[in-house]
Amino acid sequence: MAKAEIFLYIILVSILAASFFRPYIGAIAYYLMSIWVPHPIWPYVFAQVPRLTLIIAAGTLLGFGRAALTGRIDFTKLKSRQNIYLFILLLFVILSYVFPPYDVDTGKIVGYITPETLIDNMLKIILFYYVLILVVDELHKLKYLSLIMVFTGVFYVYWGNNEYLSGNLMLYGNTLVGPGLRDYEMGTVYTDENCFAMLFVTVIPFLYFMGVYYKKKLIKYFLWLNIPFAWHCIFLTGSRGGLVGLGTVTMFMALRSKKKLFIAAIPIAMIAAFIWQGGDYTKSRADSALNLEKDSSAQQRFQSWTAGLKMTIAHPLTGVGIGNFLVAYRDFAKTERFVAHNTLIQFSSECGMIAGLMYLLLCYGVFKDFLKQIKMEQNNLDPLLIAVNESVTGSMIGFFVCAVFLNLATYEIFYFFLALNAIKSHLLKKSNESQTQNPLPEFS
Repeated sequence: MAKAEIFLYIILVSILAASFFRPYIGAIAYYLMSIWVPHPIWPYVFAQVPRLTLIIAAGTLLGFGRAALTGRIDFTKLKSRQNIYLFILLLFVILSYVFPPYDVDTGKIVGYITPETLIDNMLKIILFYYVLILVVDELHKLKYLSLIMVFTGVFYVYWGNNEYLSGNLMLYGNTLVGPGLRDYEMGTVYTDENCFAMLFVTVIPFLYFMGVYYKKKLIKYFLWLNIPFAWHCIFLTGSRGGLVGLGTVTMFMALRSKKKLFIAAIPIAMIAAFIWQGGDYTKSRADSALNLEKDSSAQQRFQSWTAGLKMTIAHPLTGVGIGNFLVAYRDFAKTERFVAHNTLIQFSSECGMIAGLMYLLLCYGVFKDFLKQIKMEQNNLDPLLIAVNESVTGSMIGFFVCAVFLNLATYEIFYFFLALNAIKSHLLKKSNESQTQNPLPEFS
């Protein structure tokens, strides 16, 4: 057994032991593995523990059960608007699975993912969302969670630029994709260039606002230095949705900057970087988006969106069934089958109108909580709560923009942002209650 494999086993055993007594450690490890996705980068190491994330999840659930039985879990945290919306969304996802109007025939459709696989993923994702918000109840734990996005961002900024500088990018095509495409069995959510671009779009706000949070200049400038290299990675993916998402989060960061110079400097720097480092392929992709009639990719999306809207109208309560978009496609469009290419349409067409509405309310709720906290920030809030509020909102805006062009209903990163928002909102409420009960003395 290699040293790396022994080291992995030691880490795993340590996490499992710690999770039994402190389940938040297992929950953080679970989300780190789910968002970082290291197994295709070191396949020969992680192949020795093929269900590593599942093992960590099982250990975390044991620790959660122990904590619940000993009265250490505050279940009142489940009473929130966001949690109700998510529960209703899950309910209609289950209904669409139990009562699908279409029979599944997987043999004739390339790239089809079965409803069984999708419902298993959704149940696992939402179960761990609820576990996470129940076990993370202190500021330092929220900080560790936020650093998952920072770590993942810094890692893939290095990895993506190294692929470019080493020449590996040229060996496998014109665009940058995440690790895993070269070994299909070890593929990941990032082996699609558009989804990989979405990852960079969503980590950039964390790099910026956590940089604002840290007072040590070495850490601050290190995090900020990664941002232009993250831009470069998005350019390398050639993703037009990624470019739109990047523009959106860049404007958000500029508008939320405390320094007036940054309001103009950040967007100008991003545009200059695109002109300098965008590359002919990415620029041609951006230019083609302006000519929709000649853009085959845009035409495919419009056809999919039209078919998805027809499915939603025809089956408003349950949709065509989770995972059945491709199965039902030919009944609503006479063209070649395409996926929904839009998360809202994916939810609405497959799981019904109410599921689509819940998705919109979840996204809107994050922005509403953001505005609510801004009005309270004169009350000496902890800087971490401010940084997480800005980071999560910026990332959710970027995610939502990218989701206009992608199927992201079962991507764990969306539910991770929701969990961060729920935890942040709960800690904010506790902070306000503490200040109300122990007000600062007044001096005359």
